Amino acid sequence: MPVGMSLSLKPLKVSPSVGEVRLAPYRANIGLAFTGPDGEDIRLLPQLYGRFLALGVNQELSPQVARAVLDYLRADMPRFYRLRAFLLREVPAGSSEKTVSIGIVKFSPDRVELRSGDSGLIYTVRIHDGGHAECTCPDFFYRRRGTGTWCKHIKCLHQMLREEYSPKENFPYYLPLWEMKEVSPEAKFIEALGGLYEVMSHPVAEKESYTRRRDGYEVPVLGVEFEIPEGTGPGATLLTKVVSALKNRGLVLSFERDSSVDGGEIKLTPFPATLEECLEKGQLLKDLRGLVRGLFESSKHSGLHVHINMWPFRERWEDVPELILPFALLLQRRFNLASIFGRGMNPYATKIGATVPPRYWWVNFMSLPYTVEVRLGCSKHGDPVKILLMGLFFQRAFWAIMEGRFKVPSFDASGEELISAFSSLLSEEERRYIVPLLKEALLSP
Repeated sequence: MPVGMSLSLKPLKVSPSVGEVRLAPYRANIGLAFTGPDGEDIRLLPQLYGRFLALGVNQELSPQVARAVLDYLRADMPRFYRLRAFLLREVPAGSSEKTVSIGIVKFSPDRVELRSGDSGLIYTVRIHDGGHAECTCPDFFYRRRGTGTWCKHIKCLHQMLREEYSPKENFPYYLPLWEMKEVSPEAKFIEALGGLYEVMSHPVAEKESYTRRRDGYEVPVLGVEFEIPEGTGPGATLLTKVVSALKNRGLVLSFERDSSVDGGEIKLTPFPATLEECLEKGQLLKDLRGLVRGLFESSKHSGLHVHINMWPFRERWEDVPELILPFALLLQRRFNLASIFGRGMNPYATKIGATVPPRYWWVNFMSLPYTVEVRLGCSKHGDPVKILLMGLFFQRAFWAIMEGRFKVPSFDASGEELISAFSSLLSEEERRYIVPLLKEALLSP
């Protein structure tokens, strides 16, 4: 995906009624253009903004004209989604390695006529659902049809459009194409926040100073730190606008600087340690990552840390490491935790060498007041839902140990004995989600 420059796009307001606005549409190379009611030249250009396709506009329009343009394009919306899927695809393995220059003869979102620079012949590339493309050239027709690979013309068109549809300074406004419906986790996530039009109206979230302050709760509560990568361009801007929208809704507590990661970290607002909340917050983080997956793929490992409230045991805080350490060591020795959390132990975690582990062990007792931090999760490779479910399991175990309701099994216990003991910590509904994760990660004695 092209990165492009970071722009502060301005959303156009849309009138609920069209009125008597008349438009004279015509094609303009790879974009669209209209002659407005007063004879003005309205130009539109699709723009990749993160994983969404926004329709950039070269000038501010009246709400009535903006609605008229949207209504005119309504039938084209499914075709714009095919185009978006095509642009977000990577070149399939086995595609032509040849290169070619092309010129656009006629453009629509799902059908492009192009002239090949090699032969001067005109071919047609059609874009289908899911971003699949086919070409009328002989190479595609006789060799590649049905294989999922691309000819040199499709590959060149893909590269050209990704470059052309990176945000442009001379198209500073946009129309809310989030109204186009698409069944995808990212689209549902944006729709839940009010749509791309609403999200992009938020300011870019500014990073705050890092704080270790934690509030105390007498009931089971979890917190989450989700480290995100540094980035520039439309994807990074979209990510911080979404964070701003989540903060405005009270789901995100803060977006803070963190010296251990280039981008920063999102702190979710502390939430009750329940199955429902863990599933919901895990999916939220999963959707957030999926929205700008390219940023995470190009970054270094970043953490997804779960904080477990231990405030009720503050009078015995010095006893917490000694009581919980055997449980943590048992988990480390008998389970493949990397299969759940998305990464293995770091050097600090594997070289304990002390009764009280160092700060960077995968269970951290040291830096946060009356809080135990599970540091093993990975925001890049881990499944946030699984990580939060395990955070819920640890909360159940830690509290039961501190209250004397649970005795940690021996390192030599059988797998069946371990699963049975751990299941006793959970409700019937929690077992349905958490026990399969434990069974999958269980190692042989």
